[in-house]
Amino acid sequence: MPRGEKAGSTSEISNPMLDVHAPHEPIHTSRGFATHILAIVVGLLNAVGLEQTVEYVHHSHQRKVLREGIVADDRLYLLLVDESVSANTQQLEDVATRMDKSIGCDSMSD
Repeated sequence: MPRGEKAGSTSEISNPMLDVHAPHEPIHTSRGFATHILAIVVGLLNAVGLEQTVEYVHHSHQRKVLREGIVADDRLYLLLVDESVSANTQQLEDVATRMDKSIGCDSMSD
């Protein structure tokens, strides 16, 4: 490190940062007006961007809750379908048994 330079300092001069606060003195030049308008635009873009980010997170949460609800409904529906199939199968077997007994009784009476 050359003599006279402090650790962490740079030899480059950085450009001053844009002041995004409203000016404290009246605006008399077109450059001052453009700077003021630019500060307003940057602030509005930040606000809209943050709002959209919040909306995105909110919609993502809603989508997750809806998907979980749909999965739960599907599972319940499939369970009910399985129960209906079992009940209908049992009823068909009962009807077949009655028909066999009925046919067997009819053939004995002939």
